[in-house]
Amino acid sequence: MTRLAPPRPADPVPSRDGAPDRLPVSGCAVRLGTGSEGRPALEVYGPGGALIDVMVADSLGAAALRGGVRGRAGRRSAESWAVAWGHLPYGRDVPVVRFRSACGDRPGDTVVVAGAFWVSEASGPSRSVTVRAAGVRTVTARLYRIPGRWA
Repeated sequence: MTRLAPPRPADPVPSRDGAPDRLPVSGCAVRLGTGSEGRPALEVYGPGGALIDVMVADSLGAAALRGGVRGRAGRRSAESWAVAWGHLPYGRDVPVVRFRSACGDRPGDTVVVAGAFWVSEASGPSRSVTVRAAGVRTVTARLYRIPGRWA
């Protein structure tokens, strides 16, 4: 049985309305903004700077997994990566995130952002992501490939 790696503490946290912070493996970036009614919002950008998703903190129990993408470090690079993100389950621990490929699965390097969101990334090829948190339904979803123009 594979032992799961524990999630990292809430570090790094992007500054509110500041420049996006780059994730080390993928080059994707996240930025903390302000949504409706002053709630925290997380913006997710592709490696080339294109906006992929925006999610606003939700107190009504939003889905733990919001989205995920996969790509390569460069057009001709063999270095693959995957990124997934979602809402931190209210009153729950950081979810366990695992990225899967035909060769097996591996844990994601997960960080908490603003106490409301999580972002996880892993190096290597991946086709799907599974998110597990205590008291919340386990979710598995396909990762979408970042088109070449975003990489």
